[in-house]
Amino acid sequence: MATTHATAAAAHATAAAAHATASGTHATAAITHATTAAKHATASAKHATAAAKHAAAAARYATIAAAAAGAPPTPA
Repeated sequence: MATTHATAAAAHATAAAAHATASGTHATAAITHATTAAKHATASAKHATAAAKHAAAAARYATIAAAAAGAPPTPA
């Protein structure tokens, strides 16, 4: 009976270690996912900023092209 209890205790200890390892793995994955999400959010903000800059440049070039074509300037 003592052997059975010792075997069961060893099995429980092994299972507890496996659960602890899995918990650590899940925590690491959660941190990795959060970091990746933050990087994507930063990249999205940079893309939005770049798109706004491109739109402003396109408007400036359209104004220049219209002036070169002899169109009257549009009021601001």
